[in-house]
Amino acid sequence: MKILVVSRLFSGFAKPLREGQWPPAGAPAIYKLLEGLADDPEVELSVIFTAKDAETSERLGTERRKIAVPRLGIEAYVLDYRQSSALREGWHTAVILSHILRAKPDLVYFTNANLVVASIAARLRLAKTVLRFMGLFPHEKRVADGGGRALVRWLYRAPFSLALCTEEGSGGAVYLPRLLRSGVPLEVILNGVDKPERKTTRAELLARYDLPEARPVVLFVGRLEFYKGAREFADGMLDLLRKTPDACTAVVVGEGTFRTDLEQISSLIEADGGIFRLIGGIPHDEVLDWYRFSDIYVSLNMHGNLSNANLEAIACGVCLILPESDPKSSTDVITDSLIPDDAAIRLPRNDLPAALSRALRELLSSKARQEALRSALRQAAPAIIRTWNARIGYEIGRLKELSSGA
Repeated sequence: MKILVVSRLFSGFAKPLREGQWPPAGAPAIYKLLEGLADDPEVELSVIFTAKDAETSERLGTERRKIAVPRLGIEAYVLDYRQSSALREGWHTAVILSHILRAKPDLVYFTNANLVVASIAARLRLAKTVLRFMGLFPHEKRVADGGGRALVRWLYRAPFSLALCTEEGSGGAVYLPRLLRSGVPLEVILNGVDKPERKTTRAELLARYDLPEARPVVLFVGRLEFYKGAREFADGMLDLLRKTPDACTAVVVGEGTFRTDLEQISSLIEADGGIFRLIGGIPHDEVLDWYRFSDIYVSLNMHGNLSNANLEAIACGVCLILPESDPKSSTDVITDSLIPDDAAIRLPRNDLPAALSRALRELLSSKARQEALRSALRQAAPAIIRTWNARIGYEIGRLKELSSGA
């Protein structure tokens, strides 16, 4: 069976694809799905990546429209970025529809950044169509509640064959039935986590970045964007480390548009003797090392806190800090049901930087409190965690059933 995957060019994919490396940094739900499809003897896989932002497009380079991906055994098509959104979406839509008509796939799997072409392909019934949400954003919730432009509502209400959404705490199970056409099959599923293998020691990891062993490590992992709480994390660390510079080492893993802001805050902290280190995007195995060897892990995601990063952190036995749930928007209500009150510190959403500084000051002074939180989270983890093989195997099974008409 022929399956075409039309995916946004995620920021962590650009450099690895350019340099012929695999796996990419970030979006494991997508790259592991691609691996699974490529390895399945019953599937003939093709892939189109669409550049939706200038920064990622520049990181990849636009000199090539096809890129060899040896791990997948294919050449992937790359559609470059255009500054005008109308021109960009029109260009991407025309090329993708032309490819579908020429290649005649049994199923096309679209990530939600490709909504325009996904909706048109579904309405024209060119193939079985799957719309894949990586979670829900506030603008999608507004559309689900009847807001936003009529055109966007129309696009979401196409006759998709299946809608899949990552369960990352954003309230997909509540809002998607209102966002999508009635009768579209919907599944909201947690991502997988593989048991990490120790490939280095704490001393080796810290030495790699010239960091002291004596200070505890407070870790943030995620895109450096507003909704991820990157700025709030930096502001909270600034408040803590200006008062007590040797309290901890702050480490930030990830890239994004807030990097310049965080570099400025890092300079302020380090001028006073504190350590706030931005280490950018790194290979997935090294991210797992950071979870294992950090003393406290902080997630301030405004849209939901069951992300890939957080599930991996939970599997690694972290001491966890995250925001309180927001029942009005159904954000992290599911998170509350999976992570007990005694397994994480929860911060008020209206005062994150100051609340983070206070919580860290308390936690860093009590190893016993840290261990109590870790212990409670370890007990809760089996209900949350399943392997990536099981998770991707389930999804591929659903796609193959759909492709074959089952």
